[in-house]
Amino acid sequence: RNIMNIELLRSTFERVRPVADEAAKNFYGHMFKVYPQVKPLFADTDFTEQRQKLMASVAAVVTLADKPDELGPVLEQMGRSHQGYGVEPHQYAYVSASMMATLADALGDDWTPEVASTWSNALALVSERMIEAQAACSA
Repeated sequence: RNIMNIELLRSTFERVRPVADEAAKNFYGHMFKVYPQVKPLFADTDFTEQRQKLMASVAAVVTLADKPDELGPVLEQMGRSHQGYGVEPHQYAYVSASMMATLADALGDDWTPEVASTWSNALALVSERMIEAQAACSA
């Protein structure tokens, strides 16, 4: 499914990249405030490393967005690792909502309906593929 504007995905992510650590801090701040039930999943987390991993994962998705044969295995591996962390399928919606809020904040006036739709579609695809991979390893 290719229902996202890949150039828009990339150009907006390039605007966030210089403030990636701040964006990642905002992401976790939003998620823990709105969805405090996920905090226990991060009990033993080094957040400096975690913020880097988050933004590296987003960068990988953006880079490979037009290469489904390469993106698929990356998302499957991420899904399997998240299975090991105890992430439940419904919690992907928390991540997507927190990422949307983070991007909206980072992009300010450039967060248009088209940008929001592009990111929403990208995050839906990521969640779907990761959840499928989790389901496959618990089947």
